[in-house]
Amino acid sequence: MKRWIVPPLIAAIALCGSGFLDALQRTTDATAQLAAASREGTRTSGQARANLVPLRDVAAITGRQVDAAKTLADALGVSARRVGDLNDRLAAQSEGLRELRASIQSLGGSIDCISRRVQDLAGAARTTPAGLDAVRSTLMHLVATQQGAIRHLRSINRKLTALGVVAAATNVREPPPPPPATAPTPRRAPGPAAC
Repeated sequence: MKRWIVPPLIAAIALCGSGFLDALQRTTDATAQLAAASREGTRTSGQARANLVPLRDVAAITGRQVDAAKTLADALGVSARRVGDLNDRLAAQSEGLRELRASIQSLGGSIDCISRRVQDLAGAARTTPAGLDAVRSTLMHLVATQQGAIRHLRSINRKLTALGVVAAATNVREPPPPPPATAPTPRRAPGPAAC
């Protein structure tokens, strides 16, 4: 029986002397620490997962904010194009107003001339009634004079008719007719007044 006890005892002494037990102890301690770390890791992972739930909501809100920012950027681009179009139209209108101002300034001389002519016409219109009164009195005097001249011509015509009868009876020859009168030259209307 001593033969069976001695070899295991020698093997145990050899193992203890070689540090096998120390390595076995260290492995056991490391295994225990790994088990504790695994339990702690599971608990920490659960907490981390719980902490990530709000981050999903934040990510969703951030995504919606990104979409809203893109929509706003598109709207701002449309507004910028419209402002550019408005600026171009205002520039064209400004150029048209400059041309209109130049045209109005070029008409200034003609407008001054027309104003002077209108003032002259108004002055002539104010003096017209007095001139018409003078013409009426002149025409009345002329009509009276012409009526007297017509009566005188009728008297002369009667006398000439009587003389013609006498001349025909006495064989008196007629004198030659006077030369024809020249036609009167019409007066020209005054030309337009130059400004």
